[in-house]
Amino acid sequence: MKIIAFDPTNDEHINGHLRWNNDPELYALTVPVRKAESVRPIETFESVRARYLENLTHAATVFMIYDGDFLVGFYSLQMNPPQAMRKEVPTAWLGLTIGERSHWGSGIATSAMGHFESCARALGAQRIELGTFEFNFRAQNFYTKLGYREFSRLKNFTFFDGRFWDDLRMEKIL
Repeated sequence: MKIIAFDPTNDEHINGHLRWNNDPELYALTVPVRKAESVRPIETFESVRARYLENLTHAATVFMIYDGDFLVGFYSLQMNPPQAMRKEVPTAWLGLTIGERSHWGSGIATSAMGHFESCARALGAQRIELGTFEFNFRAQNFYTKLGYREFSRLKNFTFFDGRFWDDLRMEKIL
């Protein structure tokens, strides 16, 4: 596994985000839908690139995950972001997507989490916080195995499969 900084001028990085952002299953697992009647937007190469170029501060928080030379996913690491529920100590916020199903269950996410946690510590984080949807049992089990524990819920946070679901907030003290 190798992890490199996201580059919004790199076509491979943009195409990876484009592919994963337009995947209906991944979208449901990663993007909150606030209204039952919401329509999932379809992104274009240009819209993905423009979004990152317009917000280089956010782009700098994204890291691409490779298995050899094959791009399989990404993570983002934000320090003390507004969406963190606990603000009493320096907190790293995690966003993780393994977009290539061929790599689900392969161990690459576990390896990427080791890299994420090392970077978070180096940036001074004393804890990590993340959100995962109530229906995403795979993610809940994964994070629990890595030592994360649920500490709160945001009720009726996202609409999926005919109903609203909570956002589970999980944390790990470093």
